[in-house]
Amino acid sequence: PGVITIKDPLSSGRCEHSYEFTGVCGVDFDQEQVFQMVASPILDGALAGRNGCVLAYGQTGSGKTFSVFGEGAGERRGMLPRAAE
Repeated sequence: PGVITIKDPLSSGRCEHSYEFTGVCGVDFDQEQVFQMVASPILDGALAGRNGCVLAYGQTGSGKTFSVFGEGAGERRGMLPRAAE
């Protein structure tokens, strides 16, 4: 996994947070690839009795709603409709 550390420049090095991640979805990823990488493992875990959460976080207009809900019933449907199938 990768790690990214965010440092508060006003804290003189006293305040930083590190986040671990397992992958990055590029702009060329389609909805199926995003679902397989992000939601499918969490859905499998939930069906096995574990807790799971997908959190969509980012800048306004970056595609969070599209990734979660998608568009229509075809290939552009998002993680939530795919998880309900």
